[in-house]
Amino acid sequence: MYSSRLLEILFMLTETKRVTASQLATHFNVSVRTIYRDVDALSASGVPIYATTGRKGGIHLMDNFILNKLLLTESEQKEILLGLQTIKAVPIIEDSGVMRKISQLFQLNDSWIDVDFSRWGNHDSDKLKFNQIKQSILENKTLSFIYISSSGDKKYRTINPSKLRYKHKDWYLYGYCHDKRDHRLFKITRITQLNIQSKIFEQDDNKATAPHVINDDWTENKASIKLLFPNEVAYRVYDVFQESLITQEQNGLVVTAELEFDEWLYSYLLSFGPNVTVISPQCVREELVRRHKLSIHQLETYI
Repeated sequence: MYSSRLLEILFMLTETKRVTASQLATHFNVSVRTIYRDVDALSASGVPIYATTGRKGGIHLMDNFILNKLLLTESEQKEILLGLQTIKAVPIIEDSGVMRKISQLFQLNDSWIDVDFSRWGNHDSDKLKFNQIKQSILENKTLSFIYISSSGDKKYRTINPSKLRYKHKDWYLYGYCHDKRDHRLFKITRITQLNIQSKIFEQDDNKATAPHVINDDWTENKASIKLLFPNEVAYRVYDVFQESLITQEQNGLVVTAELEFDEWLYSYLLSFGPNVTVISPQCVREELVRRHKLSIHQLETYI
């Protein structure tokens, strides 16, 4: 609290140039004597802060003082602004004006980057969904929703949410699934009819042991996979895989990588239709064939 009060005093002086000790005391609910001790502490740390008496007296910062010259290099300032812009783009937190304060403090242009993770034409809906998930995680409340699988099936799910995870252009919700009695990742864009339940769960409920539980520290269980893509889908391959993992061969692009054999992988491979060949391992090739046949059967049944 003490250090945050000192920093807020600096923010206030940067914006208003002058403030009285009694105004600060009222704002922070402390004594005037405490405020003057704060001023002394800031001055001792090298901040050019001073107090004057009289009708126009108060606490001031030296003219043209910029906090960044005291604490941060220009490169560090820009890194902070980039990080804040990225955070601001995600509809998980409310806009508290921190971007405006930091950009004014550093006297830097913060409009050179604009990050927006929401889908086209769906900003309000995505923002509401993120805020509901945030609330449920912070309040330890159970979530229920309809989840659309990679094959298009819609199933009701109830989970104890644990955290949000961003990986390769997509947001995922991680939590303990009551139906599977295991930890699962759910792609945010496939979650519909989201509801926060009144039931409050204990954190220990998220640590229930079950087969194949994903470690809560996000340790990934990866294995080697080798894929072959025709040259005409190269643009999609380079969107996902690093160039060092791709080899140009006579019959196309060969990708060799360490990946998790999860829902994302199968959904990604199925999206290529006939334009992908799993060279190895055999288990992924067989599972991909099984899912492809299932999709064809479902389509025939629908028709």
